[in-house]
Amino acid sequence: MIKQHIKHYKAKRGVALLAALLLVTLALSMGLAMGLTSYNQNTQAKTILNDRQATYLAEAGWQKARQALTDGVWTASVKGSQYTGTLGSGNYSVTLTDNGDNTYDVSAQGYIGDSKSPLAQRTITEKSIPLTGSEVNLSVSALAAVSSVSGKNDATRLNDQKANTKWVAGSKGSGAWLTLQYSEATKLDAIVVKEHNNVDGMSVEVSEDGETWSSLAGATLVEGKGAVWSATFPETAVTYLRLTMTSVPKNKKAALKEVETYNTSIEGIALGTGRVNLAW
Repeated sequence: MIKQHIKHYKAKRGVALLAALLLVTLALSMGLAMGLTSYNQNTQAKTILNDRQATYLAEAGWQKARQALTDGVWTASVKGSQYTGTLGSGNYSVTLTDNGDNTYDVSAQGYIGDSKSPLAQRTITEKSIPLTGSEVNLSVSALAAVSSVSGKNDATRLNDQKANTKWVAGSKGSGAWLTLQYSEATKLDAIVVKEHNNVDGMSVEVSEDGETWSSLAGATLVEGKGAVWSATFPETAVTYLRLTMTSVPKNKKAALKEVETYNTSIEGIALGTGRVNLAW
């Protein structure tokens, strides 16, 4: 009888030990699985972060090349001219190629880590970017002011370079005016005014202090096609420019889209858009 009890006790103890081992094994397996999942998630997160950083670096190099082309500070040989830069823990390398027909190709590579064996790398290319010369609109940097405003059509619309905006006078009939104030005396020899509607005549005046005004010699605005007025005149240094609406129907409000001023001897660079591609 005693032997049977001992045998039964040993059997129960063996089962308990086996169950404990199974529980320990299960716990270890679950812990290992959780650890592996966490490791994979961290690795994936690092990979995504590196990929994004590499993309941003490629974009930085690409935009630097476009700005350098616009500013005229970076020239390229037909075989290509390379530029490199560093941002944070990454780098970019840009190759600029002159196609010989006033177009350029830009290839920008962004990479994290060593460029020979990077953790992540992205490439942005832009093909056949057109580059042309153009006259510089000096009104863009001037401060615009007006005699009155209708609604949200304020003075800032006069030199925002947007075709779908306009300044509208707050009062009807003739007499409304606008001024452009330059940061310093600026040499001008041409004015272009893009009318929205209701203007049949304008006068042009200049001032050194914004208080005392005189007619701008030789500047007579003439309306051309598409309601675009223009005037050319001998080169004159201007600090304040004023246009007064001298002829507007009594029951209408003067409205202008844009006022542009130029020194036609100054030429800037206009950079177009090529074919853009992002590659891994």
